[in-house]
Amino acid sequence: MSMYIQQAINLYVQKIREYKDAAEAKGIRIAIYQGNGQVSLGGVMYGIEMANDVHLRHGQIVYVILNQAGTKAVIIG
Repeated sequence: MSMYIQQAINLYVQKIREYKDAAEAKGIRIAIYQGNGQVSLGGVMYGIEMANDVHLRHGQIVYVILNQAGTKAVIIG
């Protein structure tokens, strides 16, 4: 039975990696909300743009795309 569980876990991890790679290919990145309207993305702080009804907590993981100028992180999830 444990062999089937291990196979299921391996498949799950493989799919997560595929989805992560596909998202990164489209420019989506994972960032950490630092409060004060900023996120940390790869150790660099960016100002943010987001919908008005979004409420974030310090340390929360968010998904972002950088704007065309590369100066602000647009929170998409």
